[in-house]
Amino acid sequence: MVIACSHDASLQLIMPRYNQLETFLGTQASIRLLTYHRHVHELQSLGVADLVVAWRDDDVLAEDQAGVIREEVQPVCSPGYLSAHEPILQGHARHWGCLKLLELSTNLGWATWDDWFAKAGRPDSPPRFEGYDTYTQTLEAAAAGRGVALGWRHCIESYIDRGSLVLLHGDFVPFRGCYVARLTSNGRRHPHARRCLKFFQSFA
Repeated sequence: MVIACSHDASLQLIMPRYNQLETFLGTQASIRLLTYHRHVHELQSLGVADLVVAWRDDDVLAEDQAGVIREEVQPVCSPGYLSAHEPILQGHARHWGCLKLLELSTNLGWATWDDWFAKAGRPDSPPRFEGYDTYTQTLEAAAAGRGVALGWRHCIESYIDRGSLVLLHGDFVPFRGCYVARLTSNGRRHPHARRCLKFFQSFA
């Protein structure tokens, strides 16, 4: 069972649930994660994946597709960063101009800080931004105390469970994006592929 996904999806979504996936598919199935850096078209020439997990900026599903997680976002930071900036972080977002905000340098449809501030309230002064190439790098930088990152529900659970990141500013804010799992032409013929698609439906 070959699953194609980004490095971020493999690390933040699939690997924390890998044991459950193995159990769900049964002992006769073996799993291979085929990862790409950011763009799913990097794998199209390989033609070996049975199922592709990719980010979309809408939640319209076609046949042989399943929504994995919907985009729900809340700022996160390390406990140390919270301690150092607690009065500001626990207050209104308009005071966040003095903070360092961590973001993706190349965004392929995920919600941005600008999107989040549009719902939470914009800072009175421009914040400082620090960019990273992948979402995993962004979360690791936040866990190291470098600033505040946007945390996607279901992608940050392991960090929250370990206590390396803490949630800020109330509830998760919903947006339109989502991770979608879809069967390939190979997958439609694979005996375990539809069961795998069903497993991804259970994430949310």
